[in-house]
Amino acid sequence: CKGILSMATGTGKTIIAIEAIKEFIYRGEVGLIIVPTKTLLKQWYRIIKEYFPRSMIVCCYSGNTKWKEKLRELARLYTIEKNASLEEGREKIIISTMGTSWKKDFKQLVSMFGYQNIVVVIDEVHRIGAIKYRDVLNMQFKRRLGLSATPTREWDYKGTKMIERYFGGVVYNYPISQAIKDGFLTPYKYYIEPVSLTIEEIKKYLKISEEIKKTVRNLLSKFKGFSIKEIISMAEDLEVEESTLLSLQNLFVQRRRIIKKCENKYATILKLIEDKGDEFENCLIYCEDYQQLDKLKKLLLDRGESAGEYTARMNERKRDHMIDAMKKGHVKFLLSCKSLDEGVDIPSCDAAILMANSSTEREFIQRRGRLLRLSPKKKFSIIFDLIVVPYVSPRDETPLNEVEAKILEKEIDRVKFFAKDSLNAEETLKNLKSISILLKI
Repeated sequence: CKGILSMATGTGKTIIAIEAIKEFIYRGEVGLIIVPTKTLLKQWYRIIKEYFPRSMIVCCYSGNTKWKEKLRELARLYTIEKNASLEEGREKIIISTMGTSWKKDFKQLVSMFGYQNIVVVIDEVHRIGAIKYRDVLNMQFKRRLGLSATPTREWDYKGTKMIERYFGGVVYNYPISQAIKDGFLTPYKYYIEPVSLTIEEIKKYLKISEEIKKTVRNLLSKFKGFSIKEIISMAEDLEVEESTLLSLQNLFVQRRRIIKKCENKYATILKLIEDKGDEFENCLIYCEDYQQLDKLKKLLLDRGESAGEYTARMNERKRDHMIDAMKKGHVKFLLSCKSLDEGVDIPSCDAAILMANSSTEREFIQRRGRLLRLSPKKKFSIIFDLIVVPYVSPRDETPLNEVEAKILEKEIDRVKFFAKDSLNAEETLKNLKSISILLKI
C-alpha cells in the first residue's frame, strides 16, 4: 500500500492525505508524518488535532529537547495496549522534521513500534531524496504515502529514482490547470517585465560562460554518448571527478547570480509599482539574498510604501507577526528569499513580483501556488515576472551570439510554463514573441 500524490500547491494535499490514512490510524496503526520544516510541522499538528482531538502526538524536531523521552514513552504505551489487545486506545501520531527523521536515535525509537504497524506520510517528498535525508528511505514501513506538487528532483537522477522505488511512483496527478478549472485555486494574470543587463554584467556573464563551455567540452569528450545533464545526474556511477563537478557547479551558480542580481531590477520594480500598484492589495516579492532584499526594502520604505520581510534571520514570533500584519492590511509588500517557498499560507495575497525568479521548476511552481489560494475578496491573482535580457541596439543588424542567446533560454521556458494557464496567456506569449524578434533569436 504505497504511492505518491502529485497535486498542485494549494489543492489540499494535507487533508487528502489524512483522509487516506485515518482508517488505518483508527484501527490502531501509528501515523508518522515527516515534513521538511518546522513551519509545516506546526501546520500538520493543527490539522491533526482537528481530525483526531483525542490523539497522542509527539513532535520531533531540534527545538524540542524532550522528543526522545516522549517518543520512547509513546512506544512503551503502544506496546502495552497492543499486547493487551485494547481497542479503545487513543490514536498515536508522530510528526517529525526531515532533519530529525534521518538520525540514528529517531530511527531506533520508531523501530520499537514495528515498521509493519506504521503508516508514513512524507510531505514535500522530493526533499527526502537529498543525500543527507535518504537514509529515511531505508525504513521499510508497510504503508507509504508521498506528497508533492513536483516529485521529480531536478539534476538528481539517483535521488529521484530512490523516491520512485520507495513509493512505487505517482498514483494520482492533479495539475494546476485542472485545479483552477474546478474552482480550487484562483485564476491568475501573468505579466513579463523585461530587464536589461548592464554592460559590466554582460562582460562578467560572457567570461564565466567561456569557462563553463571549456569544462563542458572536456566532460563530453571524456564521456562520449552522454549529454551534460546525464553526466551530472549520473556523476557517481560514471566516476566523474568531484573537483570538476564542484568547479562546474560553482561557475553555474556565479553565472545564475548575475541574472538574479541584475542591477536594473530595482528601477524596474519601482516603475512597476508606480504604474500598477493600485491593481493589488498584498504583494509578495521574491529576492535572491539578504543584500538584494535589504536594498529593495529600503527603496520601498523611502518611497513611503508599507514593506516588511519574512526571512530565516527572523525568529518565529516575528515571522508570525509579519504574516498577521499582511493579512490585516498593515503591510502591502512582503519581501522574502526562500522562506516562503514551502508551507506558508497567505490566502489574501493577490500579487507576486519575481525579482529573483527561479529556473528550478519546483521553486517557481511553489511560488505560483502560494499566490493562488482562495480568499473571499480575491477574484484573481497577478504575477509580475522579471526576465533578464541582454542589451541589443535597434541599429545593430547582427543577431545575438550563441552565449548571449542562452541567457534567455530558461527564462523563456519559465515564461511559457507560467503563461499557458494564465488568463492573459495570448497577450503574454505575444509579448514574448516581440522580445524574441527584437533580440533576433
